[in-house]
Amino acid sequence: WPLEVGAAEPRLRVWSREDLEPHSEGEVSPASPLESGVVYTSSSPGKAGGEVESPSISAVESSAPPLAWQPRGALVAAASARGGVVFFERNGLRRGGFDLPRDGAGDRVRALAWSSDSSALCVTTAGDSAHGVQVWTRGNMRWYLKREMRYPRVSSGGFQRAPLVRWDEDNADVLRVFTADGTVEEHAFGWDVCVSAAATAAVVDGCRALVTPLARTPIPPPMCAATAVFSAPVSELAWVPGGPEGEEEAGETLLALLADGTLEIVSSTRGTEWEETCEELAEELASAKGGDGDDGDEEFCLTARPVRIVEDDTVAAVDASFSDWGGGTILRRLRHLACPSPRVAVMTADIPRDGSAALLVINMRRDEIRRGADRDEGWSGAMTRACSLPGEATRVTPLEGGAPATALVQVRGQSTPMMWTEGDGGGCFPARLPEVALRESCAVARAFTTADSRALLVGLDAGGTLRCGSRAVALGVRSFAVHRCAGDGTVAAGSDAPDVSYAVSLSRRSVPRVTYVTLADELRVAEVADLLGLGDSSGPAAGTADAEAPGAEAPNRNELASAAGGKRGGGNSRSVERGGVYMDQLHVSMRAAMRPADWARAADFRTRRVEEGSRIVAAPPGSVNVVLQMPRGNLETVHPRSLALPAVTAALAAGRFTAAATLAARHRVDLNLLVDYAWPSFLSRASEFVESVNDPDVVMELIEVLDPADTTAPGGVYAHLRGPDVDATQPAIGEKLVGKVAGTCSAIRAAVEARSSNARSSNARSSNAR
Repeated sequence: WPLEVGAAEPRLRVWSREDLEPHSEGEVSPASPLESGVVYTSSSPGKAGGEVESPSISAVESSAPPLAWQPRGALVAAASARGGVVFFERNGLRRGGFDLPRDGAGDRVRALAWSSDSSALCVTTAGDSAHGVQVWTRGNMRWYLKREMRYPRVSSGGFQRAPLVRWDEDNADVLRVFTADGTVEEHAFGWDVCVSAAATAAVVDGCRALVTPLARTPIPPPMCAATAVFSAPVSELAWVPGGPEGEEEAGETLLALLADGTLEIVSSTRGTEWEETCEELAEELASAKGGDGDDGDEEFCLTARPVRIVEDDTVAAVDASFSDWGGGTILRRLRHLACPSPRVAVMTADIPRDGSAALLVINMRRDEIRRGADRDEGWSGAMTRACSLPGEATRVTPLEGGAPATALVQVRGQSTPMMWTEGDGGGCFPARLPEVALRESCAVARAFTTADSRALLVGLDAGGTLRCGSRAVALGVRSFAVHRCAGDGTVAAGSDAPDVSYAVSLSRRSVPRVTYVTLADELRVAEVADLLGLGDSSGPAAGTADAEAPGAEAPNRNELASAAGGKRGGGNSRSVERGGVYMDQLHVSMRAAMRPADWARAADFRTRRVEEGSRIVAAPPGSVNVVLQMPRGNLETVHPRSLALPAVTAALAAGRFTAAATLAARHRVDLNLLVDYAWPSFLSRASEFVESVNDPDVVMELIEVLDPADTTAPGGVYAHLRGPDVDATQPAIGEKLVGKVAGTCSAIRAAVEARSSNARSSNARSSNAR
């Protein structure tokens, strides 16, 4: 598979390996001329369908460009003269490519190597002062630079000795780097999402971070709401936790560890309004230049600002190399970055002399608060402590909502993570609590506190086991995310949903749960009780198929709709928050046809089927949404009933009847749940319900669907919903609801008549008819 290169016309020619007959010849593509040279050949892969080799060919001291054939045989990667990589199909046709970042370690490609599963391409580059090892991946028809590691230039015999790289043949996520000084480094990569507590995602793309608040709109990369630009390729990203509850006007902050060992920071002006931040700053810049702020389709990027680091003597005492911040010896040793509190950042650094590592603690502060384009200026950090770790750190996980600030560090070869807590000397000690002691190393982990201030560490190991501390929660899991609901029953819905989500992310009274997708393409939800082994959310709801009352026949919903007076004019067209229910004949009949009949199809509300291969990206707090990424790269938002139903009951418990009715109607929840939950409390709160919804159409819709059966009783379709605190004066859950329909209609009729409104007289007549 030689590559013929000329001054301006590169061409790929492919010969058959068996009979040396020409296989294909590529088209002339002068758009990206390769370096001038001669025909460059090497050992070639076999034919399609046969065993394929994956050579890494280096042109260290040659004018010939390096080549690498994808193990699956689809693409051939080659270096371009302008500082990048171009791809050819096996028939010789061009298939795109990418350019090296201008602020990377170098602009000359020295070697190329594919991972064994063809998902990642390693590019070795050369610059004036350092060599770089870059890892590129592809998603949604775009190549992303996910990691760059830098190594000092070493000369030997008049030649520059670049590091050599080899991917592991068995584990496609393991890359070995053979440095010029004789060191062998093994890098094990794992996929994880960088999502803030308010469900804002940041995607690493070389010297840029693509920021999208998923609570506002699910924009798939490479599109984004805002682009943050850094001075060097990004190695690690960490979201800085928000301030105290009530500071909803403050913006989100993103901290980045760069490939050159420096820290930079960027933020939004308010909450999750990243796109609005770009627009405001663009207008401010245009106004300063005397323009009108309209630059067409030109993208405005946010420029990150540096964090000035000041080291303490205690750090230098641990290892002399730590005092050389920014020097060549420490650049590739800085690993994980996390922010356990708004003013504390932690990262790990390898210690090559004994194979251990250290946890570096940085206290951050702002010299002054600024506005506009300079709002991120003035940050500095004091590296005050370095805690020794017994081995190489594989992950650092901040404890969300922890007080004081806490970080959990997983160490290679140890089942018990190390715990760092701010204060009390700031030491790092083994975590002995079973709720945080993972038995296996987990590349993806989340730590959070429950409503009763209990710390939990949930992780997903390489075998697909979802773990909570020392307990295995579920097997065959592909991905997971933490979802939080408001403690006061508030639901993020309508136009103010993003602001509600941001407020819930700052609240310490929010209730966490875990959503996960299994390898069987099922989306499930595990409550805290399930994580601790106190509940059961693994199997189908018991007796779901028998939820229908014995001998009861499903009512004809169209008949009920007509009998209830479906022709009451054009309806009261209100916003979603106010119900938005149309009561004309057409809409009533449509709702009756779509009304859930879970009892008839034996539905388990705790399980939702999702598209094959999809992964969870985020679950915006306070909402009932889960954002999934499909294998092809696009994003989809689903609304599982396992989140919608608890939101309905939480709203009912808090007396938010409008939100409860709106959610139930939107997500096709049986409206009988509004009455059955905490029965018979609805009878005494009927006036609150009528007053809250303030819409006769919503009241009429409830009257239409009333059924004597209890949806929350054992065998009911919603039997597995967590019930309210039991009152000794109320009948036990599951006890036959004698007079439910009559009692409810009577209570609603009394509440409507007490308001003495002519617009609601139809409610009174309908309640009498039922």
